[in-house]
Amino acid sequence: MYEHSQTRTNLTEKVRKHSQSFEELWKTYDPQGTGSINVEQLRRIMEEMNSPDPVDDRSVDFILRTADQSATGVINRGELRLALPLYLSLQEEQTRILSTFDKFDSSGDGLLTADELTLMMTDLNDGNTPSKAEVHYVMSQADRSGDGAIGRDEVMGAVAVWYPIVHANWEAPM
Repeated sequence: MYEHSQTRTNLTEKVRKHSQSFEELWKTYDPQGTGSINVEQLRRIMEEMNSPDPVDDRSVDFILRTADQSATGVINRGELRLALPLYLSLQEEQTRILSTFDKFDSSGDGLLTADELTLMMTDLNDGNTPSKAEVHYVMSQADRSGDGAIGRDEVMGAVAVWYPIVHANWEAPM
């Protein structure tokens, strides 16, 4: 039986609560029905979720870059469904993910192999080993150069997408 950490389960519940208000958010930030939201609208959504703290430019750029799968510079409806849990995960776990990355970067070269990534993901999942599909997904999303290793700057988005997904039969997000 596949197990998930309680931290991941709690984050998933938080994502579900925000997802229930998705339609309301979409109507608020796309009132003309254009089918997309721009960077400023994305920032306002993130600020609403982060209230009362401001959202820095780096976080907005990261979420846009990671969620904008169509590479249009705006977020469409489907991409916002990815952006919301991604941002919540980033808020909750950024420091932990990066310090765990450093812990498993055994060579200190700023890169993780697939085996090191598996150890890192197991640690983030409170000792529960992720499925091969999960490790493959994170590696494929993060390894932009295709060299079989991922850098510290590459891992954040992929792990942030994986982390809040808690299902018995895990499937990569579309």
